[in-house]
Amino acid sequence: MRLLRQTVRGSLNLEMAAVPSIIDIALDVRPDMCTLVPEKRAERTTEGGLDVRGRGQEIGGAVRRLRAAGIAVSLFIDPEEEAARVCADLGATQAELHTGDYCHAPPGSTEVGRELARLEKAARIVVDGGMRLAAATGWTTATWARSRACPISRK
Repeated sequence: MRLLRQTVRGSLNLEMAAVPSIIDIALDVRPDMCTLVPEKRAERTTEGGLDVRGRGQEIGGAVRRLRAAGIAVSLFIDPEEEAARVCADLGATQAELHTGDYCHAPPGSTEVGRELARLEKAARIVVDGGMRLAAATGWTTATWARSRACPISRK
């Protein structure tokens, strides 16, 4: 990480668990942003968002430590309205919506519309709350093309 910090000319985003030992590393390395994500030992890619409601005190403490050091903080969350509101309450500068359920929904199914609506509602709360918005997990050219129907994707 230290070598990356020394050589990266653009923005450095450290994707990490919200655990004290990793936060200490981030405070030493000083990336431009830290994205807090859930981590499971057997996981190949992130399967869902942080439990910002259930772990709010712990995550809020991590956000405060990082922000006090001048590091922007993104929280990787499921596209739920309450989770989006909690991100603002915790002081995050960005919320990254987990899009896996949308991206893995069968094309043309009612699930696509339902998941897109969830994404749009959460995205509006993020943007209206003054945070930056990001989305990740499962994107392909096909899922990107169909997401263009979401008004928030054009902002």
